[in-house]
Amino acid sequence: MLPTYLSDNDFFEKTERADWTSLKAYNDKLGPYTQFINQNSFDVDYVQNIPQQASDSLDCGIFVAAYVEVLSEGLDVHSCDFDDGNQRARYASLLWHYGVTKAKEAYTSDNDDPPPLRNSLLQSADESAIVTLE
Repeated sequence: MLPTYLSDNDFFEKTERADWTSLKAYNDKLGPYTQFINQNSFDVDYVQNIPQQASDSLDCGIFVAAYVEVLSEGLDVHSCDFDDGNQRARYASLLWHYGVTKAKEAYTSDNDDPPPLRNSLLQSADESAIVTLE
């Protein structure tokens, strides 16, 4: 989803190509397995003060989502104010609100997913079916 978004917004056309062979920091790091970047260059954006995940964490999703939001909205990056717990709660709240709004307005999706199952098998219980344990 992210590559499609970036491509649709001409992100790849707005950046400059990096010539990795001309950068001294990468001269000794270009081995046989990484030589392909010389033939297949890619765009690099240098951003200062970007929020970074802890080195012992493999969960980069919240950072990717926040970075996409910063790019799409044209916001400034503030690493000192970034709290991944608050961001997770914020995104969860936004998704919950979207789901509630979608359910209230009876929105339908334009995709080819099968329709959700109806609750035709579940019947509400009457008072005589309720068992009380003492």
